[in-house]
Amino acid sequence: PPTGEEAVRLIEEKDPQIVMTDMRMPNSNGLELLTWLHTSRPDIKVLVISGYDDFEYVRHTIRSGGSDYILKPVEAESLNEALGKAADAWRLEEEKRKQIMSQNIEMNQMTPLYMDRLLSDLVNGYGSRESIVAQLRNRIALPQTGALCHIVVISDVQFDKDLLSKFRNRRHLLSFTLINICNELLRDQGVAFRHIDKPGEMIVLYWNPRLPVND
Repeated sequence: PPTGEEAVRLIEEKDPQIVMTDMRMPNSNGLELLTWLHTSRPDIKVLVISGYDDFEYVRHTIRSGGSDYILKPVEAESLNEALGKAADAWRLEEEKRKQIMSQNIEMNQMTPLYMDRLLSDLVNGYGSRESIVAQLRNRIALPQTGALCHIVVISDVQFDKDLLSKFRNRRHLLSFTLINICNELLRDQGVAFRHIDKPGEMIVLYWNPRLPVND
């Protein structure tokens, strides 16, 4: 039978969805493997098989996320039932993981556009200022009410021709790059965004009084 170390190596190599393990192994025991699985691979469903009808093993199995505890001698019907439950549980959790991943991808794709819309409405005076500011505060570090804020408007018609040629005259790509650079430099001292209602315009808001301003 494999040791606990060999079991870990095989799990990392084969990436199984379900693991069946005995509680007794050469040079180690199932408790150590269960602890490792619970910590490192909590997505794996675990079936513990043992000839030791010991409450401590059962308790550790449950605490470590094991799906079931089967006593020897193992009956085929009991094993198949436990495997079926473990497979169903894994599939259900996998669907949830896929849903969460899909939602996160969608959110990451929509967030820049949503932020551009909020910030554009703010500078245009559209909608409820209080509501817009409240939504923005959940995403960026805005200054306190009444703080001095400077604004810079950049039009893509001002782009340097040589620089634009490096982006194969794709103005939107150059705009996107410049906005990301500005936001990286500004961090919590300002924000750059696309003016949704005026294509080709970018706006930079900054409220750090130490930054130079040309009046």
